[in-house]
Amino acid sequence: MKNVMKPLVDAWFDLLGGNLEYDSTEVPVFKEDPPNYIAGHYVLIQAESETDDSNKTSFITNPVVVIDIVTVHSVSVQRSVVDIIDDQIRELVWPTRKCALITTGFQISNVTPSSANYLEEDTGSDPRYYRKVTRFTHRINQR
Repeated sequence: MKNVMKPLVDAWFDLLGGNLEYDSTEVPVFKEDPPNYIAGHYVLIQAESETDDSNKTSFITNPVVVIDIVTVHSVSVQRSVVDIIDDQIRELVWPTRKCALITTGFQISNVTPSSANYLEEDTGSDPRYYRKVTRFTHRINQR
């Protein structure tokens, strides 16, 4: 059985990178912490956990990838921005009923958003941050 997390995170990055925007500005995507100079909205992709559901014929794992949409606001928080970006992500992942994540060496048979949390980080001064953190559970089959 191969480790699926790196190829899975790479598939998310390949799908989302360069394809998200807000207010005609690209929303950058990162696989690790963003650089300190990022001043606008961005998306962070992180591996979280993995469980094993293997049987006698297949290696089956259920990895969880976290998509963290971070929005940056200078005056007042516009909560709708995270959902606008989230809608774009979902349209890329599921352009039809079939998942658009592409990997080599294994099959992604299901992607499910398992939970989402909205977080407001208001330090009392600019900038203010509003985030949507969604955990996506995958079912991956390796033969």
